[in-house]
Amino acid sequence: MLGKPRIIRATWTLLTLALLSACGQQPADPAPKLVSVASTGPTTVEVAFSEAVESGATVAANYAITPSLAVSQASLDVQKTKVTLTTAPQSNVQYTLKVSGVRDLKGNPIDPAADSKTFTGTAPAAGDGDGDGLSDADEVSGWEVQVKQGDGSIAKRTVTSDPDKPDTDGDGLGDKEERSNFTDARSSDTDQDGLGDFDEIKKWASSPTDVDSDGDAKGNPSLFDGNEIKLHGTSPTLADTDGDKISDYDEIIVRGGAYNPLIANVPQLELSLQGTTDLSVNVKYNDASNTQYTRSTSLEQGTSTSTSSTDTQTRRVEASVSATVGAELSAGTEGVSTTVSASVTVSAGFSNENTRSYTQDSTRTSQQRQEDIVSEGSVSGRTIDDGRIGVGLMVKNTGDVSFKLEDLVITALFRDPSDPTRFRTIASLTPAIPAGGVTLSSGGQTGVLDARNVAIPADQALELMAHPNNLFFQFSTYNLTDQEGRNFEFLREVTLAQTALVVIDYGNGSVRRARVATNVERQNGKIVGVTMKKVLDDILELPFATEPRQGGPRVLTSLFDPNKGHNVQRDPVNRALWAVVGSSNLSIPAGSDFEDILLKPGTEIHLLYVQDRDDDGLFASEEYYYGTRDDNPDFDSDGLKDGEEVKGGWGVAVVGKAPRKVFPNPTVADFDSDGLNDGQEKLRGTDPFKADTDDDTTTDDKDPAPLDPSVTGNRPPVIDSFSASISGFVATVSASVSDPDANLSKVEIDWGDGSPRSTLTSNFAAINTTHKYSAAGTYTVKLTATDASGVSVSQQGNVQASIPRDGLLGEYLFNNNANDTSGNNKNGSISTTACVQPAANRNGLASKAYEFNNGSGAGCGDSSGTYGRISTANLGFSGSFSYSVWIRPLTNNDQWILGQNNSNGSQPWAALVIGNPNALGGTGGRVSFILTGSGPTLTVADSANVSTSAWVHYVVSVSSGGGQTTVKLYRNGTQVATASGSGSYANPSSTNNFLMGNAALNSTNAVFRGLMDDVRVYNRALSDGEIQALYSDSNS
Repeated sequence: MLGKPRIIRATWTLLTLALLSACGQQPADPAPKLVSVASTGPTTVEVAFSEAVESGATVAANYAITPSLAVSQASLDVQKTKVTLTTAPQSNVQYTLKVSGVRDLKGNPIDPAADSKTFTGTAPAAGDGDGDGLSDADEVSGWEVQVKQGDGSIAKRTVTSDPDKPDTDGDGLGDKEERSNFTDARSSDTDQDGLGDFDEIKKWASSPTDVDSDGDAKGNPSLFDGNEIKLHGTSPTLADTDGDKISDYDEIIVRGGAYNPLIANVPQLELSLQGTTDLSVNVKYNDASNTQYTRSTSLEQGTSTSTSSTDTQTRRVEASVSATVGAELSAGTEGVSTTVSASVTVSAGFSNENTRSYTQDSTRTSQQRQEDIVSEGSVSGRTIDDGRIGVGLMVKNTGDVSFKLEDLVITALFRDPSDPTRFRTIASLTPAIPAGGVTLSSGGQTGVLDARNVAIPADQALELMAHPNNLFFQFSTYNLTDQEGRNFEFLREVTLAQTALVVIDYGNGSVRRARVATNVERQNGKIVGVTMKKVLDDILELPFATEPRQGGPRVLTSLFDPNKGHNVQRDPVNRALWAVVGSSNLSIPAGSDFEDILLKPGTEIHLLYVQDRDDDGLFASEEYYYGTRDDNPDFDSDGLKDGEEVKGGWGVAVVGKAPRKVFPNPTVADFDSDGLNDGQEKLRGTDPFKADTDDDTTTDDKDPAPLDPSVTGNRPPVIDSFSASISGFVATVSASVSDPDANLSKVEIDWGDGSPRSTLTSNFAAINTTHKYSAAGTYTVKLTATDASGVSVSQQGNVQASIPRDGLLGEYLFNNNANDTSGNNKNGSISTTACVQPAANRNGLASKAYEFNNGSGAGCGDSSGTYGRISTANLGFSGSFSYSVWIRPLTNNDQWILGQNNSNGSQPWAALVIGNPNALGGTGGRVSFILTGSGPTLTVADSANVSTSAWVHYVVSVSSGGGQTTVKLYRNGTQVATASGSGSYANPSSTNNFLMGNAALNSTNAVFRGLMDDVRVYNRALSDGEIQALYSDSNS
């Protein structure tokens, strides 16, 4: 039947922390007192206490009556405020009762100032006309009734009963019971609070002589016992029905109906992923080099706006009952039996985690990377270790309660592909939260909280790479405190004991959670729980409908979604229904109608709208998660339904190896590109992620026995020779590759620096390929030869890109000094320091270069003869040598940069200059190099004018041998000039200094004006690769 909302109270919203101040310091708990003692028969005495008692209350020895009257039994009533004593026969005399050893529910002993009272014994009755156990005389004489009013005052009156009627007022309580409870036998509602005496005593366990049993009314009649039940549906015995630390009075009266006293106002946290999810492992060589490299993948979140998304908790519940629900969908769409249950333990219902779907491209890349890593790790002498995971997270406050979040720990879970009901913990992530925590008001959210580089076992990292869509995140632990520093942990202790969690997932991205009060309805004073009908009709006010299953109970078929404004109904055409899943501690008797399900404290119930429109075995929410669609049973058209691929899979049993189970990617028909789609792979029992399942060098599509490595139809390529070398920053691979079946397709070279691979399709027998690195470092160069069948072999080696140091005679980096860092201790000496000043280098680093003779100090370089330069002891180079220098001249006038003079110091021997200083033979406005000797002077000049606005790198390379000398000039790594000559060009002097900034040939006419840095002198000719390395170096 369709449940219609009945407006019996205002709509309540969630808790705010401001009202928690009501939970502050309370007055000391008073000790129990003896209120009254009365004989209720010849052998019974009724003892009344000021509050409920427990410990010692049923011990007969704790009740002493004088004159001596033996007490044989003490019985405590349901409300625990009265004890009935069984005594020896009494006389019509005055007795005194003294009580000891009795304590209240909190352990307080009885007040010694109020532990005794007198009473008059009852002699055996002479007559009891109505047989109600109360003598006619007692009925006529009556008894006193004391009623506590709303203002706290006590109204007293004497009442009698009719000796001819066993139940004078006909309320179901006999006159004797009325007297024992000190209620009015002539009124069915002694305290006139709207609840009859019978219901107060037998059902609600409230007080029939107190209009406000739980003391929450504060004089407001709206919260007297009867109105609590009839107007608000709240408990007359609990001042805070839903246990959220906000009293019913505050929720109903103070808040004016803004909060619902039957729905606990608790913090609500929402977790979502931000950015990429990163996974990595290390591949290590087990040799003396101990070389290792990292293999990683980054998973990008999809941008799909599919309304089939849900949260992690619902996914776990769905997984636990997927077999049952799936069978129901396959058999028909009447609705899932309410007997379905799951072992659900979900973080107290205070939090939820949004699921996400990774893009198909990043998922495929991750799976391919996993295959590559496993292949690399299978090579002898290598191991895979040091798994890592990294994510960005964000927490949002989706409730009305403000709180401070601290000590956050997130659990990463992996859903076992072979058992979708099993979730395995991968790691505990501790995101970086600012010191002192972060305070979140309603709707507030943290920034991105990084949990990066978290160690996990390498095998688990590989498992995640292979199945990235089986990775989930959920809250593990956290601390929440209010503005006064009080911890919300009480919610677990109090709220859970008074409420049940109701989760409604509409299957459209809308998920509602509520903790509803379960402790109002009672039977014989005991809590019986709350029915689903009352929860939906009266508490959540959500119209719903049920229908009977054929020969079975009534099941949920429709439920109103307030976010969408319409009913979400069972849909046979699209194979959609409502599944009702109870937690394992929620005992639902077989055959129970949905409306009659009883929620008890601490239980959970999940109402899930599940749909499998295309009948492929995947719910719509799962289709979203795996990147498939709910309107196409075979998304990748590989002959297998999506559910078969995700949940079914198949076994792979390679001869000589342990069997394993594989679950193909439902979005890619032929993931391993072996020519077999996943349906064909299943028929063959091969691995859909591995083109050559048995590693016999023949791809599965061409292998006559793809699971037996001893049977093959193709021989792999052969790497006949391979070497990886480097000169400076330029690496060279020399190799020869062949194929015994003349089937070689391509050769690829991975240079190990993330740059595009070099791909060769011819000249395999004489491979000679170069690559320039952009930074110093050690790189793994890998050559892979692949034949037309996709069979490949690889070989690799390491190269180290670095600044050349072999043959280095002097190195002057000008780091605020002219010291030699080559290790040869040929430190430079600065002349006229005022004319050689520290300056910023080409990278903008202060005091990492020198500025020469800029004319701004001491008349540097003027006609007075004042100039600055740096000189060193003779560097001892001759024959073959090289200069390397960075310059930025202020002008392009004739000037000496650096070099050495001849034996008499009157002419240069080997000088790098600008223009033609001292008529040495250079070219005006350009950088030139002059080398003199017995042969003709060798002069080379740049092909372009020197720049006065940018740093420029120059290298001079001189090679001498066999009576021939060749000079080459390089600008910014590129050769710009060369000259050769016969004769001797050896160093004419072993004593002349090496000079930078001025040759001192004649005063100031040749001084260098500008910036200079990183001067290096070698005793050999540098190679092109080494010159490139010097130019590419960015570390100075």
